[in-house]
Amino acid sequence: MVGFCLALAGAPAVALAGAPAVAQPTGSDGDAWIGIRVVDGDGEFYQVASGETWVPCGTNLMRFDRGGPEAPFSMADYDPAWIETQLDDLAAKGYNAVRVFFERCVTDLDCTAGPGQRLSGEFLERAAEFLRLAAARDIHVMYSSNTLPTNSWYVWEGYPEGDSDFVSARNVEVYQIFFRDFVEGLIAHGAPMDWLWSLEIRNEYQYLTADWPPWNLSEGMFTAANGESYDMGVRADRRRLSSDSLLHWADEMTAVIKSVDPDLLVSIGLLLLPSDDVGPPGSDDQRNLVVGPFHERTTVDFFDIHGILPSVEEARTAFSLPASREKPVIIGEFAGEWGTPDVVAWVAVRWQARTCQAGFDGWLTWHWQWVADTDIDAALNPRDHPDPCVRGRGRDPAGEPGPAGAGVPQRGPRVSARQPRRWRPRVVLERCCGQPTVVRGRSGFGRDAGRVPPAHRRGDTARAGRYPGAGQGSGNRWTVSAVASVPAAHQAR
Repeated sequence: MVGFCLALAGAPAVALAGAPAVAQPTGSDGDAWIGIRVVDGDGEFYQVASGETWVPCGTNLMRFDRGGPEAPFSMADYDPAWIETQLDDLAAKGYNAVRVFFERCVTDLDCTAGPGQRLSGEFLERAAEFLRLAAARDIHVMYSSNTLPTNSWYVWEGYPEGDSDFVSARNVEVYQIFFRDFVEGLIAHGAPMDWLWSLEIRNEYQYLTADWPPWNLSEGMFTAANGESYDMGVRADRRRLSSDSLLHWADEMTAVIKSVDPDLLVSIGLLLLPSDDVGPPGSDDQRNLVVGPFHERTTVDFFDIHGILPSVEEARTAFSLPASREKPVIIGEFAGEWGTPDVVAWVAVRWQARTCQAGFDGWLTWHWQWVADTDIDAALNPRDHPDPCVRGRGRDPAGEPGPAGAGVPQRGPRVSARQPRRWRPRVVLERCCGQPTVVRGRSGFGRDAGRVPPAHRRGDTARAGRYPGAGQGSGNRWTVSAVASVPAAHQAR
C-alpha cells in the first residue's frame, strides 16, 4: 500500500506541509466507486474514476450511550442532527471512512423490522439517508453485520433449532435472503451505492458456543449446507466441518451480494481467537473456529482484522492471514478502550505506522464516541497526520511529545495476546509510563464486567471499573487485573 489518508478530490494523494487541506464535498454523481487492484503483488484500494490510491482512515461510528453499540439510525433513537454533527467533525479532520453495525438494535429490538418481519422501508430509508449524508462529506461507508437482525423473520427462520451460524442449509439460505433484501432495499431507496465502500458480511466470524447444534453432538453424522457429511464423533471431521462451512457460507454471501451489485466490495472481519479447535460438547470455549484454508480460498474481496499485537508477523500468524497479499487487509477496530487516551494514542500511532510499512491498507479506530477530541484523535486524524506510515504526533506518556515524522521507535509500549483463559484474551501494555501495566478483558458486551482477581480488588493501584468513554452503558467493560506503580494519571478509572 502506498498512499495517504488525506487526498484532494480529483487530485493525486499528497502530504501538504503546514496545514493539509480537507477535501471539498463532492456528493454523489456515480464516480466515487472504490475498487481493488494489485500493484507489485500487493492488493490496494483505489478510486476507480481517478485511478488514485485510496487509503481508508476513519472510525467506527455508532451510538454507545444507550447500551450500544447500535446503528446511529436505529428507530428508537434516530437523531439526524447527531449524525450530521459527527460526520461534520470527521470530515473537518480529514477522515474518509466510517464503519457502522447496520442491523444491531439495542434500545429498540425491532429497529430493522417488525416482529417476525423482513427489513422495513423505514429502516432502509434511514440506511440510505446515512449514505447520502456521508457522501455529501466525501466519507465512504462500510456497513458491517453482526448477525441476523434481532426479533425479525430472519432470526425466526434462520435458527429453527438453535443451530450455529454457517453450518445448516436453512441458515445459509436465510442469510442470503437477508443480504439480498438489504442491498436491493438500499438501491430501491436511492442510496448512493458508490459511497458504500464495502458490505462486511460478518463483524467477527465465530461459532457462538459448543452447546449449540451441531457442536453439542458427540456422535452421528451431520450433513452441512455444503452437502458434505461429517462424523461428529471424530475430531478431524469436526474441524473440517468448521473450516468448510465458513468457506461455503462466505462464498455464498459474496455471490448473492454481487448478483445484486457486482461493484460492491465484500469483506469479513477476523477476530483474534485463542483457540483454533472445535472443543468437545460442554467446553467453555465460547468462540470455536477452525480457519483452515479459508483465507486462501475465499472469494471475499478483503479482510478486516481487529486489535493490536506485538508485531506484524505475529498478527499475520494469529489471524492466519494468507501468504498472498493480493487481497487488502485493514485494521477495522483498534485504539480501543483499554487504557487512558494518551496511553492508547502512544501505542496506536506506532501500530498504525508498523502495519502501514508492512503493507496493510486501512485503519478505523474503535470507536468515535471514545476517540473524538482525545489524544487518540489528535494523533491519528488525517488532517494533521496524513501519512499512516509515519508516526503521528502521539505524546509519549513517559516523556516528551513525539514530533511527526520521527519514525517508529524500537522500544516502547506494546501489546501481547496472552490468554489466561481460552476465550478471554489478555491485553498487556509493557513499559508504559516507566512501569509495567496489565489490563485484561475483551469487549464481549459485558462478559468480563467486574472480573478482577481478589488480590487486585483492593489497593491504590488497582481498581475495577470502566475506562473513560466506556460509561453510559457502552457495554465495552474492561477491568484491571494488575497495575504496578503506574502514575495516577495513567491508571484505569
